[in-house]
Amino acid sequence: MLIVFIISLIVILAVIAVSAVTVNKAYGYKHQVDKIEDIPDHLNHSKDNV
Repeated sequence: MLIVFIISLIVILAVIAVSAVTVNKAYGYKHQVDKIEDIPDHLNHSKDNV
């Protein structure tokens, strides 16, 4: 029974680690998307000038 508990604990920690890495990658991707969104804002500004 102790072995099952240890294995389940390792699995839970592994899932948490993978989710943390995934969140970090998702945040990095969102940060890149925010940078790209600066360009449409500039295009919209140009349309207002026209």
